[in-house]
Amino acid sequence: MMTCQRYSIKHSESGQWALSDIKRAYGKTQRLWTNTKKDGLSVVLVKQILHHLQKCETDKLQREIKAEKAKVRALAEQLQIVKEDKERLLHENDKLLTLLSKRLESKSSSSSVDSDEESSINTCVEATRNTKVRLAPVIVKNRRTKVEVDNEEEYEENGERQTRTVKKLVKKYVPYRTYQPAIPEQVDKWSKELPDVYKQPRRVWQFLQRLQKIYNLHPLDGVMIVNVNLRDNAQKRLTESVERKIGESQENIEDGWEAVQTFLFELKPVEGNWAKITSCMQKTGESVAEFEERFRQTWMEHAGVNNNSEDLNKDTSMPLKATFVNGLKPEISEALKIKYDDWDSIATTFIQIVEWSAKIERAQDVKLRALQSKTLYNNRTTGYEKGVPAFQRMCKDIQRLDCTALAT
Repeated sequence: MMTCQRYSIKHSESGQWALSDIKRAYGKTQRLWTNTKKDGLSVVLVKQILHHLQKCETDKLQREIKAEKAKVRALAEQLQIVKEDKERLLHENDKLLTLLSKRLESKSSSSSVDSDEESSINTCVEATRNTKVRLAPVIVKNRRTKVEVDNEEEYEENGERQTRTVKKLVKKYVPYRTYQPAIPEQVDKWSKELPDVYKQPRRVWQFLQRLQKIYNLHPLDGVMIVNVNLRDNAQKRLTESVERKIGESQENIEDGWEAVQTFLFELKPVEGNWAKITSCMQKTGESVAEFEERFRQTWMEHAGVNNNSEDLNKDTSMPLKATFVNGLKPEISEALKIKYDDWDSIATTFIQIVEWSAKIERAQDVKLRALQSKTLYNNRTTGYEKGVPAFQRMCKDIQRLDCTALAT
């Protein structure tokens, strides 16, 4: 008490000093001249510091306990939702069994059902009892999300500890709905049974509707089935459209299926346009790699076939290879036909021709740079030779280089 009066420290019921008072008392202790007084006050300060550290540790543990309680509440909410879904499924199952039993009793009373039909109905009832119905949206886990909550915060004012309520963003585990996707074996089987997407889009939609009613599919399952038979740009457009419709929570099932239907009905069939393909030529200053990318896109859009990028690399068809070679620059195209005389072989793939063309282009660029360096050196040393400018002589040398490349 005497120490508190000496350093103007306000007394509290808990006997603890405020942090600002501890700092002020420590500063005054350092300025004392006599060791006796300094030692006595140091003991008091150490005791207060230990009390302060202990309180900080206690506050930290209380915050951790609150966070754990929040997790427990989130798990309890999730469990409650799962229980409600289970009860609803059991109720729907009982209704279906009751309906089938009534139908069986009515038919047996009228004696119009034979033994085969009766056994099939009994089999259906038994299968319904043993089948686990999978809803498209199901609860699978919690998502850690930032939520705004009211938090009590302690602060010191005039040496007294007080509390106030402030808004604070905390991360909590909030249950959210998602869906259980179909297994890859099912998607592979259904995609093989799917009609031609580009020629019969309405039949594709009928096929998906049938699967949705039988297996209670999610729209994203339908996207996976259809994407196997689509081109790359169409796959991306369909996926983005459906994901935007169903939303982040994946609960807008009807909107997602509506997006699939709209995409299929608006899908244009693949039409061949040979004029577009043959007019795709390598431009001046355009590399083989740039031309190959532009040619590939043109071919996939106007060739009238449903090829993806990987299938095109392994393609050995003559129209594809011949059109690409004829679209190259004349010097590259002629050198390719001379150096690789098996380019039109049935064993040669499209990607091999692309690699050969790029190799010839690199070789010609190296020779051209070497010739330009030599011509520049001769121009600096000799100037003009027999009245012919160095630029004209360089053009003649380039022509001779092209002829030599074609011959080799």
